[in-house]
Amino acid sequence: MQIALTEVKKEYQKEIERKLDGGEKLAAEKLIEISVSMFHALKVNDIPARPDCDMLLFQYGVYDWGDNLGRHFSLNVTRQFIKEDEDEPYQLGFSLIYKHGPFKNCKAFNCWSFKFLRLEDWVDHIKNTQGYLLAKETTAKAYKLTFEQC
Repeated sequence: MQIALTEVKKEYQKEIERKLDGGEKLAAEKLIEISVSMFHALKVNDIPARPDCDMLLFQYGVYDWGDNLGRHFSLNVTRQFIKEDEDEPYQLGFSLIYKHGPFKNCKAFNCWSFKFLRLEDWVDHIKNTQGYLLAKETTAKAYKLTFEQC
């Protein structure tokens, strides 16, 4: 489906709510599944179809951003869009939020999809990281969806 950049967050939100309404829990596997399926399903107008203009970033770590979440572990997939006529990228971040306790010895990590020949190789790689494996065994307490130009 071809959409406007301004509609990206709304489309992701609809997909997340569809999964939740269907009784699914937002677990680490679902974060990856939704992110990859939306990456394939949604193409954004005015974003070149090149790996360096539409890419995924997987990242995690224990953070305290001074907001209402307090100290927490965040498992995140961010989709980054780069418009050729603009200097700053747009990012849609989809995060699962966990209590930080089980992750206290887990070092922060990040990995871009464009560094792999195939998206499937990127997925295989991130599914073998310490943070993902811990999150897979832990229940998320919330999710967060953000969209901004950096």
